[in-house]
Amino acid sequence: MIKKIISGGQTGADRAALDVALKFDIPHGGWIPKGRKTEKGPLPEKYQLHVMPTDSYPARTEQNVIDSDGTLIVVRGKLIGGTDYTRQMTLKHKKQLLGIDLNLTGHFDAASLKRERLGRNPSTGEDMMLAPRRVVTFKCSGVMKKKINGEKYGLRLYFL
Repeated sequence: MIKKIISGGQTGADRAALDVALKFDIPHGGWIPKGRKTEKGPLPEKYQLHVMPTDSYPARTEQNVIDSDGTLIVVRGKLIGGTDYTRQMTLKHKKQLLGIDLNLTGHFDAASLKRERLGRNPSTGEDMMLAPRRVVTFKCSGVMKKKINGEKYGLRLYFL
């Protein structure tokens, strides 16, 4: 179960994560540079992010890593720029890291990596361990994607 989504509020996956959090009433937060700075202008106030005292993207990234339990990185190919810096900060602060390279793992395979986890018996309400399983198929319909994100984020939705 997702308890909170931490994001830096930038474009692409960062913004998609925040929009999914808003759509499904998942608590969200994180840090954003001074002035609510993003690559495409100020981040709208509807996103509940804390404003850093500096306009530094690296400081923002490190603080978000510190405040989270783990980081999901989805790429196509080599890590560069801010994405690689996020990986470095995640390792520096000894946080969990899940990296998915779509050039090596298709989105159906990535969605199928379900490990053993704590769950709840729907009949009794008691906690129980759920066995590891492989999701054989996963398909997000175009209608569902449009309802969730208005076609803004494409493939990234499959991971949220």
